[in-house]
Amino acid sequence: MLASVDYGYVDMAVNLYLTSIRRLKISNFLLVCSDNQAAAVARAKGITSFTLDRHDVDGNKSSHYGSEGFIRKTHVKTDLILKALNLGYTVIIVDVDIIFLKNPIPYLQCDNCDISIQSDSTEVNSGFYLVKPTLSGISLHTRALEMAAANPRLTNQKTLARTLEKMNKTGEIRAQLLPDKIFPNGRIYFEEGGRMLPGDNPCRDCVVIHNNWIVGQKAKKYRFKEHLLWSVDTGEYYSCPNRKYMTYENPVYFGANSTFARENAALRCAFAIAHLLKRVLILPRFHCQGCKLCGRLGCPTCETGGAHFSNDTSKPLCYAGVYYNIAKLDRKLQYRESSFLQNPLVPRAIKESVSPVLTIIPSSEKKVSHAKNTFTTKWKSGATKEEIIKWFVSYSAVSVLRFEMLYGAFTGFDTLGDFKTNLKDGLILSDYRQYNTM
Repeated sequence: MLASVDYGYVDMAVNLYLTSIRRLKISNFLLVCSDNQAAAVARAKGITSFTLDRHDVDGNKSSHYGSEGFIRKTHVKTDLILKALNLGYTVIIVDVDIIFLKNPIPYLQCDNCDISIQSDSTEVNSGFYLVKPTLSGISLHTRALEMAAANPRLTNQKTLARTLEKMNKTGEIRAQLLPDKIFPNGRIYFEEGGRMLPGDNPCRDCVVIHNNWIVGQKAKKYRFKEHLLWSVDTGEYYSCPNRKYMTYENPVYFGANSTFARENAALRCAFAIAHLLKRVLILPRFHCQGCKLCGRLGCPTCETGGAHFSNDTSKPLCYAGVYYNIAKLDRKLQYRESSFLQNPLVPRAIKESVSPVLTIIPSSEKKVSHAKNTFTTKWKSGATKEEIIKWFVSYSAVSVLRFEMLYGAFTGFDTLGDFKTNLKDGLILSDYRQYNTM
């Protein structure tokens, strides 16, 4: 079983190891590192690894989907597989954006196949397959590399898929397409499966989940975190006993024309308040409004599967990645995923140190709060910086400051200095798959 990685994606490789390889006690696994930095991380985590004697110029950073660096890196995988096949090994290739719910090896027992490969809905998926060291298996990878050399704009998935299709037509190879319900790709598992948040539609048949059909390492990592499929604790991301957090909800549905605007404004207020109180914001969940993939134009994903609802039980909730560009959010703002406190790596002491439910009410808002601890400001546009600090200093020892809602809760963004710019640059709208920045 092989996986390849460079330093830009090494935390994804560590997550694969922790959640899948080590948990399931799979021993025949080798992580092939493209650079010494990635190899050092692998060794520190006890991962059996091998370092290539060649180094990619972009090896220390993740490469954007479709970029020249991304395409070049994908062919390293084909070359590795071919080398292993020529040594007589049967190879299972595993992309690092994958999770095993069960050991996949017992499900890969096709005696008459040269290759058993996952589907990517539109073509075969080069991120997960088993190939045997037969003449056909070796020829497939040899021809795929030749096609890559002649067509440098094609990824290894394209070259593999096109070569496999040709060999299938001529009867030169025996191929098995792995069933979607056992080996779902990201489109099948998350989107068509109606899985927006943890607990949605548990998949009892699933063996391997491929976190693809979403662009970028940041977005993939964030989706893993929201689904409680992330176990990497770099920088005590989960386990720090002293870090302070803040959380709030979006309990009110204001109608199709204004709900997102109100929730977007509340998020800006929340980040500002967390910044003033030196806390890390735990993102809320948002009302799904329209969008094909639970975004702003239609919502079949949540409506068919989401088990998480607001106080208005006809309005399902979804996570921030539906609306915001995760890569930009990561670069500019400190936050945690909405399911953060459910992660088993968060200390129990943090989970149990929670304030009473608090609410800030500006004079322009109708009083819709049920919280006993309500703070009312005379300003129509929300509380000032001075009020925020004065009101909540008494909660400084509490790990999690919990607000019921933050609609119109803060004014005075001009008093935030450079943080105002971070808000502007960090809260950039996108679509669910993170293809388009809006």
